[in-house]
Amino acid sequence: MNRRGKIRVGTFALAAALVLGASFALQVMEKSQAETTLSYVYQRAVNDLSGYVSGMEDALEKARYANTATAQTGLAAQLLEESSGAKAALAALPTSGENSNNINRFLSQAGDYASYLSRRLAAGSTLGEEEFNNLSSLRQYAQTLNQELQKLEERFRYGRVTMTEAKNTLQNVTEALPTFSDQLEESASAFGEYPTLIYDGPFSDHISQRTAKATSQLERLPQGNAEQAAAKFLGVESDGLEHTTDTGGGLPCYNFTHGDTRISVSKDGGLLCSISNPREVRENKLSQEEALEKAKEFLSQTAGVESVKESYYVTADGVCTFNFAWLEEDSAGNAVTCYPDLIKVGVALDNGEIVSYNATGYLMNHTQREIPEIAVSAQKARESVSPRLEIQQDPSLAMIPTPGLDETLCWEFVCKGEDGENILVYINTETGMEDRIYELIESDQGVLAI
Repeated sequence: MNRRGKIRVGTFALAAALVLGASFALQVMEKSQAETTLSYVYQRAVNDLSGYVSGMEDALEKARYANTATAQTGLAAQLLEESSGAKAALAALPTSGENSNNINRFLSQAGDYASYLSRRLAAGSTLGEEEFNNLSSLRQYAQTLNQELQKLEERFRYGRVTMTEAKNTLQNVTEALPTFSDQLEESASAFGEYPTLIYDGPFSDHISQRTAKATSQLERLPQGNAEQAAAKFLGVESDGLEHTTDTGGGLPCYNFTHGDTRISVSKDGGLLCSISNPREVRENKLSQEEALEKAKEFLSQTAGVESVKESYYVTADGVCTFNFAWLEEDSAGNAVTCYPDLIKVGVALDNGEIVSYNATGYLMNHTQREIPEIAVSAQKARESVSPRLEIQQDPSLAMIPTPGLDETLCWEFVCKGEDGENILVYINTETGMEDRIYELIESDQGVLAI
């Protein structure tokens, strides 16, 4: 072969090698991209599954202490919804075999049992000791599964598990679950002939884009006046503030910045809506009690809000954030905590500076209320509290929001559960029925309600 032929062959060989190399590289890239995409899909499914199972555990925990048909039916509906979502999330994961069937069977039986309870309650029957024992058993399973899923969720989040490991990891999760009993399935089948039917705390999801009640009758302020009000709230000169984009909706606000600090003032009346100062807090010098006094002082002396009651708090990144609710009296002089009127105040624990403030709930809901007359006495309301709960103190009156953006007056009972849980039960003062049940979660970081 002549020199030109050798060059041509060499060129063809090189070209072929490049094509093959490029093709291989492309296949590797496509495979890597496919694995990455699939890994994201699995991670999302694990997150969803963990969230739904957590919701199941929450519903089952509260169901143990629900004592009226209304509350029990609502929790059964929540359990059915959460278990259905969990089954859909599980279907997106690479599980197979007896262990994964165990998870799916548990989720299915939890949903079936929720339907069974709903049918039983709709037929006018009451729940007995057997049903409550079954709910307790379900809760233990949900708690076990939830703990294992949270571990897996964390591994996905920090990249400690790859797509190729996902299947084995999920299989290992299921091994922590004991074999589920047929008892609940048998109970549900036996009743088949009946027809088919807490970080803001528990009272924050009612806030919507309707017109703010606290500012609806107040005069509209020019921007300059609002800027002066904002400067006064921050304790700075107004020429140091910069006006940014305003907020519309049901609570229109002027927005300003002062360095990294953002502040919002209502256009109507110039009331303080929010403050956000993202500075780093390097050390905790103040106690929770000292921080609370700083928060109360700011509310009364700067924000102009005095009649409030602190409820929950949480500490994170050197900032202790308190939830306050408006406090007023009914016609008989009884104190009533108005939970819809929510204000959150964050105190830096290094020097007591107010680094966050949010009065959206208060401004949206605060108004001159007509507190209804009490039809059900506190003593009568006690009868609606589950005998499985130990009441810790005399009940107090509380106004709580309803799903229809209304409010209802309730007796608030602070209780202890069978396992030492702190439980809040709200009994409607008009009907004597349970309106809400919440569990108080206490930790070194604070107290929250779920």
